[in-house]
This record gives sequence, C-alpha cells and structure tokens, in this order.
Amino acid sequence: MAINAIDNSGHYMGGVKPMMRLKRYSFVLFRFLVTSIGLTQRLPYIALYLSGLVVVLALYKVAKTHRLLIRYHSAMIRLFFLLNGIRLKYDKATLSKLSHAAIISNYFSGIDLAIMLVVLPYEKLQFLPPQFFKAFPFKSLLHLMGFYPKETDFDIRNYATKSFHADPYAKAGYLLIESVRVASQSHQAIPYVLMLAIKHQLRIVYLELRGNENSKFATLFKPRTITITIIDEAVVSKRIDLTVMHYRRVLERFESYGKSRRYMRVNNRKASVPPHLKPSIYVAKKPEPIKPESTTVPE
Repeated sequence: MAINAIDNSGHYMGGVKPMMRLKRYSFVLFRFLVTSIGLTQRLPYIALYLSGLVVVLALYKVAKTHRLLIRYHSAMIRLFFLLNGIRLKYDKATLSKLSHAAIISNYFSGIDLAIMLVVLPYEKLQFLPPQFFKAFPFKSLLHLMGFYPKETDFDIRNYATKSFHADPYAKAGYLLIESVRVASQSHQAIPYVLMLAIKHQLRIVYLELRGNENSKFATLFKPRTITITIIDEAVVSKRIDLTVMHYRRVLERFESYGKSRRYMRVNNRKASVPPHLKPSIYVAKKPEPIKPESTTVPE
C-alpha cells in the first residue's frame, strides 16, 4: 500500500504523517474526556471533604488537638480508596505497635503518602522534599497533619552536634517516616530519617509497597490491591558505614521489584502494538552487500 511505502532515503511516503496526527489528537481528546468525567464524578467527594474539613478545623481551634484532624483525614482517605477500588493489605496488629523507629519505604506516587497516614499509628511524622511545600498552598494544614520538610544541610562531620527540628519528636518516640525514590538514591545523600536514626539510635524498619504502581488503573468494579509489608529491620551499628551498607542492600531489593514492574510494563506495551504499527513494517530493507569483483590478474 502507498500509505506504508518508503522511499530510497528511508522516509515515509503517502498519508502516514496526517494519520499519526489524527491518532494523536484523538488520543488527547479521549484523555481529556476521561479526565473530565473523573473530575465530575469526584465533585461530590470533594464537596463532602471540604464541608467536613470546615467543621473539623473549627473543633480543632476549640479543643487544640490534632488527633481529631488526623482521624478525619484517615477516614476520608479510606473512603476515597473504597470508592476508587484501592484495597490495602497489611498486618494491622504489627504496624499499629510500631514506635521509637525510623520508617523507610519505597515511593511510587503521592498515594503512598496517604497510605502511610492510614496504616501507621497516630504519633508519626512524614518528611517530604522542601519543594513540595513551595508548591502546596496550604502549608499549615500539612504541618497539622504531620508532614514536614526534610533538612538537607548535614554531613558525616556535623550531624551528631547539629540541631534538627525532628530531634524532640525522635526523643518522644514518634515514628519518623520517609518514602524514597529508589531510582534517585544512587546519586543522592542518605535519607533524612536514616541520619536521625543513627543520631538517636532508633530502630530502622523498612516497608515495601507492592501494587501501588497499578493504583491509577483501579476502579470500583475492578479494584487493585496494594500490599504493605515489613521486609527488614535493623538496629544502628556502632560503625555508621555498616548501617549505610545495610540500607543499600535493602535499596537493591526495592530496586529489583521496581525493575521487574518496568520490565513487565514494557513487555505488555510491546505485546499490545498492532501488527500494522510494528517497526519492522516501516524499516527499509537493507540492501544486499555487493560482492567484490574478482581481483585475479589475467595472464
């Protein structure tokens, strides 16, 4: 067919480019419609959340307690998960007893932060990159819910004597939580909570979230399950390098799961490519090599 023809220079001929533009515009329009429908369906939930938040904040100003605020958001997150087909699988008895520890988990998306808010006990702090607070307009609400920016101005020479805003919470037995992007840990410093664990001799608990990469595909009629498990625990060694080496080994386990999920997604995408769009159809056939003429010198 002329639409799939290729000229001698390897470029497309015919109407391939207009067809590709049409498909691209159709996909953008379809995605816009799906997003609009999703937002419309969530308007009642957003209205319910905002109306309840006004009441809870009014009670907070009177009672001056964070517990009601945390429980309200935990309940609203659970309702959101229920309506969107996100199921959580974890050992409630074990996680509810955690205290005096630093929690490090793998991070995939913002939903992981909500999961930590739901499954872990009340006395906890979650540390996020400082950029997150610059982009979020309601910083005071984040602080009330236990989200704080992590500090980055420390090193091996001054961490033991430097004062951090999380020090009082570490001494009081709060859980110090940080979700790390596994891919970026190869060129970033150790997590903030790992440094706090070394400084205050806290137990280190490593949580792994599996299935969170599929949460965006979950629906009420086709739910997806996210599993939260403790894959390792450690105590701070007298030698700091041994504690950091143990963290790196756990990081490799996080990374192996991430790579397996990426491998599966790539294979699924390859398997879903229609036959008429496979690259082999559009690749020009390589010319056969020219056989050299005989170099025998005639007598």
